[in-house]
Amino acid sequence: MTRDWPSFELASFRSWNGVPAAARDAMTASGVPKSSLGRLYWALDSPTEVQVDGYGPLVRFGNSGLSVGLYFDPSSEAVLEIVDAPGAAPTLVNTTLAQFTETVKTVIGMYPFYSRNTPLDARIRIAADISAAIGQIDPAALDPDRFWATFIDDVTSGDYATEEVSGPPDVRPRR
Repeated sequence: MTRDWPSFELASFRSWNGVPAAARDAMTASGVPKSSLGRLYWALDSPTEVQVDGYGPLVRFGNSGLSVGLYFDPSSEAVLEIVDAPGAAPTLVNTTLAQFTETVKTVIGMYPFYSRNTPLDARIRIAADISAAIGQIDPAALDPDRFWATFIDDVTSGDYATEEVSGPPDVRPRR
């Protein structure tokens, strides 16, 4: 029985779509993860600079779920998420791109978390361990209702069972 285990890799972008050199250099220095677990996060083929009303230029470099973009803010070096909806405001994912990259690497390194039939009390302990690891990297990343706090809630609820992320034996996950 084999499984397609998630592994940490840095993204290799095809092009930079007019991203300013300073932002490109900062992103290259920190590295951008290629993906995380399941549909939590994946890098775009090419980052793109976009103007976000009230925030200035941001660099979209990834996606999360069905309708969330992940952005690098060159002025603060933070990673932000923005729901793909008119007027949606950015919220913090990680304080810096380096912390985002380290958080993704750490979460992948802790996987697998549990199986489908793992009881709630065990999932709560596992989620607490993951939360503690994230908190050591970037405490601000765990503010309620943000990217990583929501991920921890999803881990607790059972959304990251091995069978959900890696698929049953001998089956690759959908990407």
